[in-house]
Amino acid sequence: MLELSGINEEDFRKIDPLRKWLESAMEYLANAEPCALKLLYELHEKFATSNSDSVSLDDIKKSFGSAWNTLVKFRLVYPSSSYWLYRNEFPIPYCG
Repeated sequence: MLELSGINEEDFRKIDPLRKWLESAMEYLANAEPCALKLLYELHEKFATSNSDSVSLDDIKKSFGSAWNTLVKFRLVYPSSSYWLYRNEFPIPYCG
């Protein structure tokens, strides 16, 4: 798609709205609510190191209650259920 639009990958990285949103959100979380950033890391690790397509939200909400709410408000996770977070609802790239 980039080739069709005449933009190289490096130029697109400078204007990519999703990348800019993630960078802004991460910077804000690092300063305002570090627990939310830690939770984001924990979720990333769970999906990267397990074969499961979902993570139970019970323990996450108990351990990271307000941080979880912050991630939902920032749309850094897209839970369709109150009990599970599925792999496709977690937009941060991971290997696996």
